[in-house]
Amino acid sequence: MDDQNPPNKGAAPSDDYEVGYARPPKHSRFKPGQSGCPQGRRKGSLNWKTLVERKLTEKVSRSKGGKPCKMTKCEALVQTLIDKAIDGEARAVAALFNLADRVGLVDNSEADSESRQFIRVSDAFIECIDTALLSPLEQAELAGLAHIIDRGDFTALDTSQFERLKVLIAKGHAGTVN
Repeated sequence: MDDQNPPNKGAAPSDDYEVGYARPPKHSRFKPGQSGCPQGRRKGSLNWKTLVERKLTEKVSRSKGGKPCKMTKCEALVQTLIDKAIDGEARAVAALFNLADRVGLVDNSEADSESRQFIRVSDAFIECIDTALLSPLEQAELAGLAHIIDRGDFTALDTSQFERLKVLIAKGHAGTVN
């Protein structure tokens, strides 16, 4: 065989071809369907992104207003989050506002702060609290906790801070009538 004119890469090697660079011996070649990385992801298995995407787009049956309706699991999760936020669950409210911010429904620019589509999360808490029922120290504490929430960092509240927030809200609600 001529060293200057190697055979075409696409051509099947014959039994008497020269073993060398890019020309493995016949016994050590990959068999058809065999991977070069046997510890790698198996053929046909899904990566995480595809798996999560498929599962979130599956249809489920859920009752809406007493009537069964079909929706994707993602839609059902968002609907559940909205329902819990409407029921007044503080974590659901914060998660909903965080989600709205992430998908671009909240305008975060300082210059356009007066024309925001949504109010700050702390406004939702403080609006329905009678601050006259709280001491000045408690009002400052509530404002500090609300500031943490407004930064979109509601999960930064540890258990004791969250419990304290619930106590302050309950105390501020003591004088209000529903």
